[in-house]
Amino acid sequence: MASKRAKRRKSCEKKIRHETKEAANAQRFLATHYVAAYPCSFCGGWHVGHPPQKKRTRRAEFI
Repeated sequence: MASKRAKRRKSCEKKIRHETKEAANAQRFLATHYVAAYPCSFCGGWHVGHPPQKKRTRRAEFI
């Protein structure tokens, strides 16, 4: 079982923190592959990253 520090390091520390969901979504549309904005449970901000495989949808739906 991973420690809380290890989980935070992997999920939050090296990612760009956005203050609002709108700011994260603006960054998300610049990506060339499918990514999603999601709230971070550690820092309280928003990050952009790959969603789980079963939650992915076609990119064409978001353009």
